[in-house]
Amino acid sequence: MKTYISKPELGFPELEIQNNEEMMKFLGLQDSRKLKILFRKGGIDSKFSTYNFKENKSNEDMTKMCFKAIEKLFIKNKITAKDIDCIITCSNSVDQQLPGLSSRIFSEIAFNKDIHNYPIFGLGCGAFISAINLSNTLLKDDNINNILVVCCEAQTIKYLNNLDSDNNGQLMMLTLFGDGACATLITKDSSFDNSNLQVIDTKVSTHYSNSMSMKNEIVHLDEKLLENISPHIYELVSSLLEKHNLKKEDIKHWVMHSGGKKILAGVKKLFDLTDNQMQPSVQIYKEYGNISCASVPAGLNRLYTLSKENKYVKNSGDLGIVLGFGSGFFLGASLVKYL
Repeated sequence: MKTYISKPELGFPELEIQNNEEMMKFLGLQDSRKLKILFRKGGIDSKFSTYNFKENKSNEDMTKMCFKAIEKLFIKNKITAKDIDCIITCSNSVDQQLPGLSSRIFSEIAFNKDIHNYPIFGLGCGAFISAINLSNTLLKDDNINNILVVCCEAQTIKYLNNLDSDNNGQLMMLTLFGDGACATLITKDSSFDNSNLQVIDTKVSTHYSNSMSMKNEIVHLDEKLLENISPHIYELVSSLLEKHNLKKEDIKHWVMHSGGKKILAGVKKLFDLTDNQMQPSVQIYKEYGNISCASVPAGLNRLYTLSKENKYVKNSGDLGIVLGFGSGFFLGASLVKYL
C-alpha cells in the first residue's frame, strides 16, 4: 500500500495585520520600545488574526478558516464530503477544546455520520507529521481510503487577553503567532489529480523538555529551546535517511515548521541548507507568522505554488523531507517523493 498527500489548501481570517504600529496603537502599546524591538527582531511582515483590535473582540470563529480550506481542497480534488472516510483534526488552541474542532466542522459540512474521527491535541507544531503517521496506519484498513486532515489555530486572542506589557514571554508570543488553517487529503488512491506527493516513510519521537511550556494560558519559550532540540532533530532525520541508504545531498526539498527566525536559521545551519531550499518555509513565516500545526502543510502549499510560478525548481521523482517539531517536545519527519 502506498500513501499519497494532496497539495494542502489554506484558509485565513479576514483581518490581515500588515502594520505593526497600527496594532500597537489598538493595544495602547504604541510607546513600547520593547515591543517595537520584538517586532523588528521577529522578522514577520504580516499575519492574520481572528481578533478585531478596533472592536476589542474575536470577530471570526476558527472553523470558518477550516471551511475555506476544506472547500478549496474539495474543489481542487473534485470530491465531496461523502468521499471522506476519516477526519484527523490538529489544533493547540486552548479555548477551542470543547466542542472539539471536528464537531464544529461536522455541524456545517454533511460528512457521513459513521465517519472515523481522530483529534490530535497538544503536540504543538509537529502535529501534522503525527497525522501523516497515523494516516499511514489507518489506510491499511480496507474501509478507509480517503482521510481529511485539518490543521487549524486561533491563537492571537490568547495573548491579547489581560495583556501585560511587562511580560516578555507574552509580548514575544504576540509578535510571533498568527491564525490560520490548512486542509489536506491523505489517501491510498493515486488517481487524484491533486495528489502530488508520496510518503515513503515517517519517523517520530517524543522527549520531555520544559523549554516550551504553558502556564495560565501563556506559552513560555526557553532561550535554549533550539539548543535543546537540535541534536534530536538531527538524529531523527539522519536515522530516517540511513534507513533508506540516503545522504543529505539526496534530499532536494525541505519543508519545516516555520516557528521563528532563529528556528529557521538553526535548521538551515543544522543540515547546511541553501537559501533556495529554505524559501517555502521562510516565506510562510514572513507572511503568516508562526501558525503552529498549520505551518508545515502551509509550507508544502507554498512549495507547490512557487514551483507553478517557476520561482522554485521541483521535478518528478525528487525526494524531500517534511519536518515538524513542537511542544513537549514532539518530533516528526517524513521522507517523501514528489510526483
